Amino acid sequence: MIELIEMALHPQIELVKFMIALVTLSIAAIEDFKTRYIHDILWIIPLVSGLILNPVEYMLYGDRIFLILFLASMALSLAIALILKISGKFGSGDSLMIISLGFLLPVRPSTPFTICNSGIVYPVFLASILDNMIFIAVFYTFVNLAANIRWYIKHGSLFENLDEPTYKKIALLFLAQRAFKDGFQRLCPIEFEQENGKIKTRLLHFTGEVSYNVRKGMWCVYLAPTLVFMFLGFLTASLFGDFILMIAARIVEVIML
Repeated sequence: MIELIEMALHPQIELVKFMIALVTLSIAAIEDFKTRYIHDILWIIPLVSGLILNPVEYMLYGDRIFLILFLASMALSLAIALILKISGKFGSGDSLMIISLGFLLPVRPSTPFTICNSGIVYPVFLASILDNMIFIAVFYTFVNLAANIRWYIKHGSLFENLDEPTYKKIALLFLAQRAFKDGFQRLCPIEFEQENGKIKTRLLHFTGEVSYNVRKGMWCVYLAPTLVFMFLGFLTASLFGDFILMIAARIVEVIML
């Protein structure tokens, strides 16, 4: 299991870094939710701040562990950003977001706002931010499930005219939903009509772009605001710790009893 690493950190610098990340991600999350567009310049502030404040913090305390984790965090953020870029499913803004957080917060910030100081996190804090982001995002699948239950209650059927195997229908229950109205929404259509009139879906191969041509009843993927999940991942990891690691630690503890 991940051990807690003790190192000398400057409380004022740590608080400044935490506030920069908090404000930047708050603005980004609000804009992502409202418009789905974040100007890349927003990420320059935490990136440059990290390149200035972390070397200053190292020079003040000379903690080699901190320096190693700073370099590791930068390397990890650059590697993840490259993978996102190569995948083609993410824009340059997503890559810049990951890089800026990796450069700004190499370790969990030590602040007066921390609720659970004993909360377990990875030595490279970015990994715990992403852990919590994924953990929270998984629960969003229940939003799709609720929407599909609502559709079934209102219309009496859900999979009519859908030519898909049972396992894929189960996946659609949690990963997609049927549009409740025509027109522009935060939805990306994933269905197409075959020559025989039956409907098929592209659950794993969709464009990732919102569409103005959504028709009521179409199977769609709701394009959830990623930066809202990132903001919540950062905030919860900072205040409480890494949810996945803490659950794993608890399971190991129970097994070992």
